[in-house]
Amino acid sequence: MTRTKLVLLAVSVLAGCADGGLFQRQGDVQVFAPSKETKRPKARPGNAERLTANRSGGGLNSGGIKLSDAAKVTDSELAAATTPSGGGKALGSTTATLGFLERDGFWLTTPLVKSETEGRVIYSNTGATANVTLIPNGAKAGSGSQISIAAMQVLGIPLTDIATLKVFKK
Repeated sequence: MTRTKLVLLAVSVLAGCADGGLFQRQGDVQVFAPSKETKRPKARPGNAERLTANRSGGGLNSGGIKLSDAAKVTDSELAAATTPSGGGKALGSTTATLGFLERDGFWLTTPLVKSETEGRVIYSNTGATANVTLIPNGAKAGSGSQISIAAMQVLGIPLTDIATLKVFKK
C-alpha cells in the first residue's frame, strides 16, 4: 500500500514537470541602466568642496588611508583620548556610524558644532568615554554623525553598529 502511494506521488510530480512544469524558464533577465531622468540623491550643502578635496588630496575617493592605518594611533594620542576629563558644555546626543577613512586619530563629524573644537563623547551603551576633535559636518541637526575607527575601538563600539553618543564641548 505504501509503495503504491509512493509510485502515484512520483508519477504525479513527474506529470507536473511535463513541458517545463515546475522548472519552466520564466523568461530572460533584463537589466536596465539609469537614464538622465533617473532621480539622484541631492548633495549636502558644503559636501561638494569636501569630496572634491578628498579626490585630489588623498581622501577616501583617491585611496585615502588604509583601514589598518586608520586604526593605528600613537601612545600619546591614545593617552590623550582616554585621559578622564569631566565637565564641558553638553551639546546633546547623536547617532554615529563609522566615518570615512579620510583622516586618522580621534574625531567625530557632527551637526552639533559649527566649528572644529575639542570635545568628549560618551557611548550610551557602556558609559565609555573618549576625548575627540569635534568637526562640523554641515548637515541638519538630528541627521547623525560619523566617528573615527580609532574612537570606535576605544569606546568599544562594534564597527557595524549605529551608536548613540552624548557629546560635550570642552
